Amino acid sequence: METPDEVIPVEVKFTANPRPADARGVELFLSAHPGLSSRGYVVCRVSQPEQLTERVAAIGWADL
Repeated sequence: METPDEVIPVEVKFTANPRPADARGVELFLSAHPGLSSRGYVVCRVSQPEQLTERVAAIGWADL
């Protein structure tokens, strides 16, 4: 996703039980582009947002 201020990496997973390992791709993007973005999301089948890593949260489709 892109905003006027940053690019926010988003990865889609089918899981309803995300783990920190599911944030690996987003974390790699954030590390490769430190000035471009400071946070990212894994969109999956969770009912409530949950933090996977310091910079990546798991969110449901409705939270996009």
